[in-house]
Amino acid sequence: QPRIQLRRAGIAALPHVRPQSGQEAAEWIKSNLDSYHTRPFRVPYRSQGAWGLRQIDDRFSLLRPDTVVLDLGCFPGGWSEVAVERAEASSSSSRVIGIDATRMDPLEYHTFIQGDVSKKETTQQLMKALGDSRADLVLSDVAPVLVGLKEEDHLNS
Repeated sequence: QPRIQLRRAGIAALPHVRPQSGQEAAEWIKSNLDSYHTRPFRVPYRSQGAWGLRQIDDRFSLLRPDTVVLDLGCFPGGWSEVAVERAEASSSSSRVIGIDATRMDPLEYHTFIQGDVSKKETTQQLMKALGDSRADLVLSDVAPVLVGLKEEDHLNS
């Protein structure tokens, strides 16, 4: 039972929450530690960023059936997974195309192009994959390689 302490002005009664002993503190930590580390059951995605994209899509409905989604910097594939799921690529004419310099494990209903988005060869592969269509939505998580020198990093970005 927490003790009630009155403030000096007598305006409010606040429960005393500070543990009285080290043993009491250890018991509280032990009983409450699990709630900090356990998460509610979620569909496992390849990255935590997928949950952020889901929240954005819940609010703005960007990923719709029959759209072409281009995911630049798609490794490890969390955003692409959400795009395939939300654009219903398995049951509609939607397509999801991902580009990254790092090789990614394949996804169903997803076209992966390995290459640097700034290179002409990668752009040509993208145009071939798009065919006559154009991207309806572009997701980008691309960033330049940084060396830690302000002037050089500025010129490379």
